[in-house]
Order: sequence, then structure tokens, then C-alpha cells
Amino acid sequence: MIPRFCLSVLLLVVLAGCGSSGPPIVAVYGVVKLDDKPVPAALVQFIPEKGRPSSGITDSNGRYDLVYTHDQKGALLGTHKVKITTGREKAIVEGKVIQETVLEKIPMQYNVNSNLTAAVKTSGSAIDFALSSK
Repeated sequence: MIPRFCLSVLLLVVLAGCGSSGPPIVAVYGVVKLDDKPVPAALVQFIPEKGRPSSGITDSNGRYDLVYTHDQKGALLGTHKVKITTGREKAIVEGKVIQETVLEKIPMQYNVNSNLTAAVKTSGSAIDFALSSK
């Protein structure tokens, strides 16, 4: 009788430790400015060394909130490569691109050739980016 009881208690303890719903995700938000002016409609991407990236779009004041999955805000703990872009617009007719307009306002060193990094720590992180066009 005692061994079954001990086995049951051990099983409950092990299962209680398995309740995690994935890797630790921390809220990350901030403001993106270019030459001291807010950058609206920019895509901000945090790319960890391993794992799923997080992203967010800036509002009219340059503020962003990262999203990890459709129902989870934030980013993985650790160091991330950061890319910020305002992108391109494509006009597509019948599956063919008929016009492509470059809307990029952010210099390449912050997106295609990004040298930006950010450390996501154990508590909510406000991470602002003051970018320069020079």
C-alpha cells in the first residue's frame, strides 16, 4: 500500500512540474525614431539565435508592442538581432507584380544589413530605438 501511495505522490509532483506552456516570453515594447521623429508603420523584428522571432508594427507615434504568437505578446528571453523596416508596396494583377514601390525610410544598417541587437530580460522590457539617417 505504501509503495503505491509513494508512486502516486511522485507522479503528481512530476506532472505538476510539466505545466509550462512553452519557453519564457517577456513583454517587449518601445518607440522607434529616425532623426528624433517617430516612425509610423515600421515592422520591428526581434530574431533570437534559436527559436521563433517576434514582431510588431509601429503606430503613428512610433510605438510598437512585440507579438510572439497570435495569442501571446512579447519575445523570448536573451539577445536578439533586430531589424526595422518600412518595406515595399507591390501592385499585383492576376498573380503578376505590375508595380513595386520602395517605401523604405530606414537605412540598410537597421534592416537588410542590421547591426542592431537587443537584450530581452526577465521582466517587461521597454526597448527604444533612436535611429539616424546619416
